[in-house]
Amino acid sequence: MVLNKNYIGITGASGLLGKHVITYLLKKKYKIIATSRKKPLINHRNLIWKKLDLKKKIKFDRLNKIYKNIDSLIHMGATVPIHGKIIKRREVNKINITSSVTLAKWSRLNGNHFILISGAVLYKEKYKKNKENSKILSKSKNIYINSKILCEKKILSLKKYYFKLTVVRASSLYGYGMSENKIIPRLLRA
Repeated sequence: MVLNKNYIGITGASGLLGKHVITYLLKKKYKIIATSRKKPLINHRNLIWKKLDLKKKIKFDRLNKIYKNIDSLIHMGATVPIHGKIIKRREVNKINITSSVTLAKWSRLNGNHFILISGAVLYKEKYKKNKENSKILSKSKNIYINSKILCEKKILSLKKYYFKLTVVRASSLYGYGMSENKIIPRLLRA
């Protein structure tokens, strides 16, 4: 995966992973157009933030205005389960599948490299050392995981068209922005 020094688009800018990726890319002197529902608490001359709510229908003309001049779009915006809160399948699918596919189609149409940040929980073989050639699960009872599986399948089906696509299946994450109720922060406080 090679990123050009022009603008990089990022979704999910105010989320746990988004903040880390933005901070890293800014240190490497990249220019970023970041989107999220809430403005990230990062101020930098190379960071432009625009509001984009993945719950709402995303139109290509809006994406053209937000992400003009980008070479790559790193999509990590998603809804994730919060301990103790009930998540609705329809809302999860709208954000994690429908918006992702729309962003991928827009990227393909505009010749942008689309980078989907997914999750390692999708791997079928949990303990295989080289997971690059590993298959992903076909279905899960977990609403969130199932949405990520369906998202990847729909986006990978777009590869039959010429499409610059990278899927990154990140493992468990820890850092600023993480809920204090998660296991790692709880262990650190103990």
